[in-house]
Amino acid sequence: MVNLAELAFCGFIGIFSLRFANRTARSARAFRSIFRIESDKVHEVIDGEPAAIEGAVIVDEPAYAADRTVDHTDSAVGAYLWRATFPKSNKKVIDFKNRNIRQARITFASGMEFGEFSVANNKRKIRVDPTWLLESHESTRLAELTAHGLNSDNAIAISLWDSPHIRLTGTKTKRTLDQLRDLTNTRDSKGLDSYHIESKPIHEDTTIAIYGNIRIEQGEPVIYGTDETPLTISEQGFDGLRNSLRFKIVKNGLVFLFSLSIIVFIFIENFHEYLIF
Repeated sequence: MVNLAELAFCGFIGIFSLRFANRTARSARAFRSIFRIESDKVHEVIDGEPAAIEGAVIVDEPAYAADRTVDHTDSAVGAYLWRATFPKSNKKVIDFKNRNIRQARITFASGMEFGEFSVANNKRKIRVDPTWLLESHESTRLAELTAHGLNSDNAIAISLWDSPHIRLTGTKTKRTLDQLRDLTNTRDSKGLDSYHIESKPIHEDTTIAIYGNIRIEQGEPVIYGTDETPLTISEQGFDGLRNSLRFKIVKNGLVFLFSLSIIVFIFIENFHEYLIF
């Protein structure tokens, strides 16, 4: 007899497995795009061609409200990654990094604010255009953020904060939404202390590795992303990013295979009498 409770559980596990299948696929795609890059070699900057660049960040125009959202702004902030979260009721998680137990939180919005910044490469400035990162992850701009109508997070989609295409390892800043309400599209002031906004910045003079496509605008090179050549940014160089992506592929792949095996087991248990071996 078919067990409806087990089938419902199977559906839940199916959504869970799709989440990790998507994460595995996205990490593998990012890894493939930078697999053959040799960080110790200079890559030519040619209009219409991919380029791999590693150099110091130069900030010509700071990112939106960086002085409010990022700590330690003695040096200019060219861009910062951010996410907005709210607490998950009655659920705790173990924070192995900080060795404590904390309130579980759900990311309901994520994005990237950027001004005008470049990377120095062989005495030449190459401007960075992160627009593709925002568009490919359906991200929100901080000025458009609202805390209305929140129910749950998307169990399958990958937020820009968790994207395999960007790895920022600097110090995180945490603010409450109430502290930054005037920077967003949130009008209601009630209960905003429970909503958090975290950020990770790209400071001036920070060395980053970046991979993307090149276009020439008014005689100056710009590096940007496309679906064929995803923009990838790392503060740990290309080698560090590859190591991080390998770990993500293995971790997410194993979780996907484990959850898939549960689905197969439940399916066989409920429909074995209809199967012909």
